[in-house]
Amino acid sequence: SGQTGELYFKAPSLSLSTTSEFYLYYGNATNTDYAASDTYGSENVWTNNFLGVYHFEESASGVGTSDVYQDATANNYDGDDFVAATGKSGFMGAGQEFDNSNTDYIRLPHTLLDGETDVTASVWFRSNNDTIHALISGANSGEGNEYLWWLRGDQDEVEYFSHGSSREEYDIIDIYDNTWRHLTMVREDSTNFARFYLNGGEDNQSPQADTVYALDFDSGVLIIGQDQDSVGGGFDGGQELDGYIDELRFAGTIRDSGWIANVYSNQSTPTSFYSVGSIETE
Repeated sequence: SGQTGELYFKAPSLSLSTTSEFYLYYGNATNTDYAASDTYGSENVWTNNFLGVYHFEESASGVGTSDVYQDATANNYDGDDFVAATGKSGFMGAGQEFDNSNTDYIRLPHTLLDGETDVTASVWFRSNNDTIHALISGANSGEGNEYLWWLRGDQDEVEYFSHGSSREEYDIIDIYDNTWRHLTMVREDSTNFARFYLNGGEDNQSPQADTVYALDFDSGVLIIGQDQDSVGGGFDGGQELDGYIDELRFAGTIRDSGWIANVYSNQSTPTSFYSVGSIETE
């Protein structure tokens, strides 16, 4: 009813010195959409090593429903719905609420990150709870914390686990003040570093030494919203996500500081990137 929406497009090029012009055509009822896989279809926006992109615009359709949360890339790593919470507040359009419950989670295909070395993951997050918030966890039969990224509201920290043995800690204040923040975590194989970015800027404790080799996940164990103490389960009350997330993105490459800063600026203050001209009619 508000006649608002989100628009993502891939520009063929952009200039630092000259304004680039793009046109949005609308109002022709006889036109049809491109198929998602067409040359100009939606899936071809998300190339450049994107593995999975989730906008969370979908209405939850019931706990246990498969493929509710759509991956915008051509990989089709759609997420299964195990979220009882129904809130859809987001930073851009809709997002997804998670309750303070060890039963709320989204299950993604383990193949999204299985075998990956370099990974850049980013998400918008807000909460008013000072507990642990498990954002993403992946496991195998020998290691419950093969890949774990959570926020500790009780210690004002972001913590990252890699292959279980290491835990990198980054200070972040006021995790639970109900303010949206953009978080980016990077694992870098060539340097064995983990890097954390808050609102587009690299944390002053980043990078930290990390042991990075290919991620190894069992089937069904890439989870949003819970920490796994056993493969695909063993969720611990008090370590679940309690709040809202939006725009979760995974890339199988290292995004540099300029890319990350521009993503944050583009999403947090989009009008700093564009101006809207006058409407032309036929």
